[in-house]
Amino acid sequence: MKNILKKIDAKYWVCRNWIRDNIWYYLRYGKFGDRHHIVDTGLPPAPWRSVSTKMLYSVMSIVEWFVENDMQMHSANEFEAECERIMAEDPPSYRAGNLKLWIYQRKKYLEICEIYVWWKNYDRRDEDFSHALSAWASYCEGFSSRDDVCFLTGRNNMNEDERVVEVELKDKIEVLREALDREEDEMLKRAIDLRECMW
Repeated sequence: MKNILKKIDAKYWVCRNWIRDNIWYYLRYGKFGDRHHIVDTGLPPAPWRSVSTKMLYSVMSIVEWFVENDMQMHSANEFEAECERIMAEDPPSYRAGNLKLWIYQRKKYLEICEIYVWWKNYDRRDEDFSHALSAWASYCEGFSSRDDVCFLTGRNNMNEDERVVEVELKDKIEVLREALDREEDEMLKRAIDLRECMW
C-alpha cells in the first residue's frame, strides 16, 4: 500500500509541476496577469518596422512607463525639506554620504524627466519632418503627367527656378531628418546611461 501511495504521490508532483511550468505560467504571464517581460512600443501594427525604430520606441516606452508609474519625483520644496531633515536628524557620520546620494538621485531623476519630456514632444518633431516630406512630394508631383509611374519623374519637367525651389524643399527635409536623428541618438544614449538610476 505504501508503494502505491508513493507512486501516486510521485505522479501527482510530476503532473502538478508540469501544469505549473507550462499552463499556469502561460496564463499568468502570457495571456492574463503580469506582463512585465513584454515592452509595449506603442507603434501601430505594420508589416515591417526597422530595428532602429523598434529600438527607439522600446527604450522610450520603458522610460515613459518608469516616469509615469515607478519614479517618485519630489517637488523642490520636498527636496529642500529632505535635505534639511538629513542635516538635522541623520547621524553625523552618515550626513555627507546621505546628502550626496539624495542630491545625486534628484539630478538623475531630472535628467530622466528631460528625456520623458523630449519623448512626449517627439510626435511634433516627426510631424514637422512628415509635413516637409509631403510638401516636397506634392511639389514634385505637380510636374508629373498622369502616365508617369513615379512622381519624381516630374523633376525632369522643371525649369531652373522650379528646380531651385525643389532643391530647397529637399534640403529642408534633410536638415530636419538629420536634426531628428541626432536628437534620437542623444536621447537613446542618455537613457542607456541612466538605466541604473531607474529602479
